[in-house]
Amino acid sequence: MNTEKTLIIIPTYGNINKNRSEIELSGIHQYLNSIFSSIIALFDSGYEISGIIFSGGYTDPKLGISEAEDFKRYFIENFDQKKLLKTGENNNQIPILCENSALNHSEKIAFSLMTARLIEFNSIYCYCDQNFEIKVNTILHGLLGKNDLGWVLIPVKRGDIHPSNTAQIQTMEKMPAEIFSPRFKTLQDFINQLPNIS
Repeated sequence: MNTEKTLIIIPTYGNINKNRSEIELSGIHQYLNSIFSSIIALFDSGYEISGIIFSGGYTDPKLGISEAEDFKRYFIENFDQKKLLKTGENNNQIPILCENSALNHSEKIAFSLMTARLIEFNSIYCYCDQNFEIKVNTILHGLLGKNDLGWVLIPVKRGDIHPSNTAQIQTMEKMPAEIFSPRFKTLQDFINQLPNIS
């Protein structure tokens, strides 16, 4: 039996609303459906899901809802979280948090890790659109160092194609230089040194 307490990080990709084309909405739904299936597989393999963080800010302020809140709402409405509770466990729900400030991949990962201080975990499973795998992998290496510290990146296929889907390395210019060094011995050491965000 695996004793991992696994934190799930899910970057968002725009709001889920009627302004999106049918193809885009289908791609977002495919993204979230694939992630949920993967989380269930992790759970069935013995991983304890200690929390889920959706990360994405107010990219369209007219909507009045952040990308993270929008994705969380879809997630809760469409997936049975009881599948992630152990048999005989009380009805405690898995914490599902929103990080509502991030506007790019660097911020989505870094701000999620800051938000993660509210959750006890010893491993991270980070999902992303497969078109951004190189970018997100670079960010995770920059923030956490080698993945032997307990993080895994899972790229997820989406059925839609949009102009920003290019495999390029994300610039880190918005992140303070000190956040990238020194390397830390454990994820908890990294989390403990992060600044608070409002």
